[in-house]
Amino acid sequence: MERKVVVSQPGILKVPVLLAASGFSALLLVLSLLLPGLWLHQSAKVAAALLYAVEPLFAFSAGSALLASLLLLRQCWREKTLRALGRLLALSSLQLLWLTFALLALLISQYIRWAGEVERQGVQQGTALNAAQQALASEVGVRQAAQVRLVYVEQVPFPLEQPALKFLGETLGFVGDGIINNAQVFGYSIYVRQGFVLNRPKLAHELVHVRQVEDSSFQSITLWHMLDLVLYGYQNSRIEAEAFLANEQYPE
Repeated sequence: MERKVVVSQPGILKVPVLLAASGFSALLLVLSLLLPGLWLHQSAKVAAALLYAVEPLFAFSAGSALLASLLLLRQCWREKTLRALGRLLALSSLQLLWLTFALLALLISQYIRWAGEVERQGVQQGTALNAAQQALASEVGVRQAAQVRLVYVEQVPFPLEQPALKFLGETLGFVGDGIINNAQVFGYSIYVRQGFVLNRPKLAHELVHVRQVEDSSFQSITLWHMLDLVLYGYQNSRIEAEAFLANEQYPE
C-alpha cells in the first residue's frame, strides 16, 4: 500500500503544475492580442514579438494539457475509483476551455499575419487619396491621411485557401453564400470591390475604420470586432455602429 502511494505521488504532483502551465500559456495567448491594443499599441516591435509568440505558446499549452491528461488517466487506471475519474473529467473540461481560447487566439493571430501582408501589398499597389478625399479623411479624424491607399480588386481578399481561417470566416459571417464584401480596411489599405461605388458617405465609413486602427492597433480592432460579431452581429457591432454614423454625418 505504501509502495503504491509512492509510485503515484509524482503524477499527482505533476498534474497541477502542468495544468497551471497550460492555463497560464493560454492566458498569455489572449493577452498577446489584448495588450497591444491597451497600452503597447504604440510599440510595433513589442506587438510583433507578442504576435510571433502565439504559436509556440499554443503548442506549449496544448502539450501541457495533453501530458496532464495522460498523468490523470494513469492515476485513474491505478486507483480505479470514481473520484479519480471525476477529477479527470473536471480537469479535462477546464483544459478544453483553455484550449478553446488558445485556438481562437491562434486563428486570429494567423489572420492578422495574413492581413498584414495584404496591407503591405495594398500600400505598394494602391492609389493615394486625392485632395478632396484626404480632406475628408482629416475631417473624419485620420492622422496620416496621406498614407491611405485605395485598392480596387475583383474580390476583397480573404484567406479561403486556409481551411481553419475559412471556417472562422464562415462562422463569423465574413464569407459564405450570399455574402458580398464590398470594401474592407486593412490598416492604411482600403480594398474596394470593382463596381462598388465608393461615394463620400461610404468612403467616410471606411475612413472611420482607418482611424479606429490608428487609435488602437489592427490586431486589437480585429479581436474586438470578431467578439462583437459573435455577441451582437454585424449591424450592431460597436466598431461598425460608429462607422455607420459617418454615412449620415458625411452625405454627398
